[in-house]
Amino acid sequence: ELGAVVCVPNGSAHCEACPVSEYCFAYRHGTVEELPVKAPKRAKRPEEHTVFCLRCGDRLAVERRPDSGLLAGLWQLPNTPGLLDEQQAGAFASGQGLGDVRLRSARDGKHIFTHIVWTMRCYTLECSSMPPQYRWAAPDELRTEISLPTAFRQFLDDE
Repeated sequence: ELGAVVCVPNGSAHCEACPVSEYCFAYRHGTVEELPVKAPKRAKRPEEHTVFCLRCGDRLAVERRPDSGLLAGLWQLPNTPGLLDEQQAGAFASGQGLGDVRLRSARDGKHIFTHIVWTMRCYTLECSSMPPQYRWAAPDELRTEISLPTAFRQFLDDE
């Protein structure tokens, strides 16, 4: 109660109204305005990801994130750690059972969380097969059933 009413965090302390000011170290030593000392904000941890916007006709590949951790249990576009170049992305995609693959576009993006900064490169690929490890969502499902986090939705803006 004292911290909220007397020793207010974002204003001047009301020491004259404090019932325990005679025991207060800061009041006795004239350091009331210097306290509390806030710890400096921790730097946001950088992470790099390569995201794949996999299209087969009007269908888009999505998958669930793990049940724990950042964005737990939400839908996401398929992705892998690190920023892959075009050749590396092609090699990754060829191992996914996507059939014939054609690169439609590549673009970079960023998403800032409270403690992490994701730097991302997204490759939009047109695929000829829909392997079962992904859910192949129709446009109406993306509007009504499947909500992608903002970190991934940014890559659908120009689709």
